Amino acid sequence: MERLARGERLTEAEPGMDELLTLGLAHLDPIERSYILGTMHAAASHFVEAAHAEAIAAMDRANQLLRLVAEFAGQPAVPGGGVERIPDHVGMTAETTRAVHAATTLIRVAHPIPRTPAILERSIGFDVESLGRGAARQTIYLESARLRQEERAYAVAFSAAGGQIRTLLPPFERMIIVDDRVAFISDHKGDPEKKPGVKVTHPSLVALLARIFEQQWDRATPWMGETPTAPAGVTTPRTRRMLQRMYEGAALKSIATELGVSLSTVHADLKRIQAALGVSSQMALGAWWASDASAAERAQQEHD
Repeated sequence: MERLARGERLTEAEPGMDELLTLGLAHLDPIERSYILGTMHAAASHFVEAAHAEAIAAMDRANQLLRLVAEFAGQPAVPGGGVERIPDHVGMTAETTRAVHAATTLIRVAHPIPRTPAILERSIGFDVESLGRGAARQTIYLESARLRQEERAYAVAFSAAGGQIRTLLPPFERMIIVDDRVAFISDHKGDPEKKPGVKVTHPSLVALLARIFEQQWDRATPWMGETPTAPAGVTTPRTRRMLQRMYEGAALKSIATELGVSLSTVHADLKRIQAALGVSSQMALGAWWASDASAAERAQQEHD
C-alpha cells in the first residue's frame, strides 16, 4: 500500500502484476514503458466504468431478443426444423397411421411400387373408414396395377366408397400428405431393407410436396378398377403374333423382319392397341398380354 501511495514505477516482472492490471491498480506508461501504480479511487472508478459498460451491453442484448420475439410472435414453432427422420418401416407405419386417423379434409397418397394382396386386404377397411369420416382421398397407383386382380378389386371397392384413384407410368415419388399439414416421404439415403422415411411438418416443405403430388395427379389417368380389355377387332392375327413374340423376348426389329413389315408399321400397330386398352407403354401392353385379361386373344393366337 505504501508503494501504491508513493506512485512507484514497476516492471512487468513485478509479482502480482497481472492481478494489479486486472483490478485497475496499475497501468502502462507508453513513453517510459514501465507500469505506474494507481490509486484505490482510480481503481474503483475503473471497476465502475467496466461494470456500467457490461450492464449497457446486457440491456442491448435483452432489447434485441425482445424485438426478435415480437417479430416472430404468432408464428408456430417448428420443432427440429420441421423434418424428422424415421428409421424403419414400423415407425413409418405408426406415424402415417396416426396422421391419417386425425385427417379431416384430404389424404393424398402416391404408390410407385405394387402393393401386396395382404397389404391391400388390410388397407381397404381402413381407407374406406377414413372416407366415411369425411376426409377425401386421392391415390396414385402404377399403371400396371390395372393388370393385377388384387389391385383391381381394391380399386373397385375404394372407388365405390368415394375415393379417387389414378394410374401413372413410373417414375414418380412415393408420398403421403395429410390435410396439407404433414407429409411422409421415403428416405432415399437410408438402408433400403429397413425402409426408413422422413416426416415433414415445415409448412413450406409440405406445400412443395403437395405441389409435386398435384403435378403427378394431373399426369395420371382416372381408374375405377376396370380391367383393360381389347374391343372386338382391335387385335388381328398379325398383332397377336407381334404380342406373342414380344412376350417371348424378341426385338421389334426382328419381329418386323419376321412378319415382312416395316418397323414403323410395328410401332403403329402397337400404339393403336395401347390406345384401345388405355395403356401408355409397351411394357404395360406386354403385361396385359400376359394377364388373364387377354386370355381370349392368346387362345385365338394359337389358332391363327
